[in-house]
Amino acid sequence: MIGCSSKYAVTFDSDPEGATLICNGQNWGLTPRTLYYDESVKKQQSINIGNCSANWVSGARERYPSRLHVYSSGGSSIKVQRARGEGYAQDASYALQLRQTRAAERTSTAQYNNSFSGKACKKFGDLSGQIYHFQNGFCPYGYY
Repeated sequence: MIGCSSKYAVTFDSDPEGATLICNGQNWGLTPRTLYYDESVKKQQSINIGNCSANWVSGARERYPSRLHVYSSGGSSIKVQRARGEGYAQDASYALQLRQTRAAERTSTAQYNNSFSGKACKKFGDLSGQIYHFQNGFCPYGYY
């Protein structure tokens, strides 16, 4: 598995989301997570993903099925469901916190990107044609 999008993509998900994806003993981060397999996988009917598991913060763990169908035209996705029971509320709460954090990050990134679009202004009396950018969305005194 490598991180190149021209390869065969497999998206691992869990319910609730936010479980740690472990494959062959390697931590790949939180679900949902897309891993990229060598394109030679496209020639197979299925791949073995039984060495991958979703591991929730409560300690609950669920293995992904041993075989995953391969689609020659694109990638595959798979989701495991955590069994209800002890620790489920903790895992569901963590999933909610994760969604809220991701939403806040998207908002922050959008605000950051918008702050650099700024307002393009020229300085009065400056005949050079130089453009100045101001983040506050308007031209300050002495600029137009």
